Amino acid sequence: MLQPMHQMNKPRQYRFIVGTTPFPNFLLDRVMPRLTDTEWRIICIIVRQTYGWSIGSGIRKGSDWLSHFQFKRKTGRQSAAISRAIDVLVRSGLIAVRDRHGYGLYTPAARRRSHSHLNFALHPQVATPKFQKRFALARFRSSEYVNNKRNFDKRKQQHSKHWKFSTGGPLDGQMSILDAEQKPNGTEAQTGS
Repeated sequence: MLQPMHQMNKPRQYRFIVGTTPFPNFLLDRVMPRLTDTEWRIICIIVRQTYGWSIGSGIRKGSDWLSHFQFKRKTGRQSAAISRAIDVLVRSGLIAVRDRHGYGLYTPAARRRSHSHLNFALHPQVATPKFQKRFALARFRSSEYVNNKRNFDKRKQQHSKHWKFSTGGPLDGQMSILDAEQKPNGTEAQTGS
């Protein structure tokens, strides 16, 4: 049934809808277009498992314990793709991963060594205007462009020609946003696994 035109022009007042997840606009507007499908799915799961749950009196969870199996089940992606996506998101400063003792796990090797559920959260700096501006200006490459078979073969050929070791990581030779912020006087940070 259609509404009369004079009723359609009135602004509606919306109330909080029960069973919804508040989603940061920055992620939708600036981050989503720059991520691969698997990376975006990981971000969505982390937001759903944290901001989607209330811990009382309207306060939302800040982090949640998630296993690799849960990511596989919720994304529908294979283990290798999930690991690469998590690595890209951690290195770009979008998510934080901690072990059960609260120590940050910044490399894939550290996450593999922690034989338990890992605590995932959006990085606290994601909400700051300074981070958002840096993210908009940062050169950001995802694993899709680096870790495919054709590029791997090219890196192998370059390695044999130039004797230069390359980790082949998603941000190889580039500083992450957080590294650039922490290093004084523009010195370059060492990235790699």
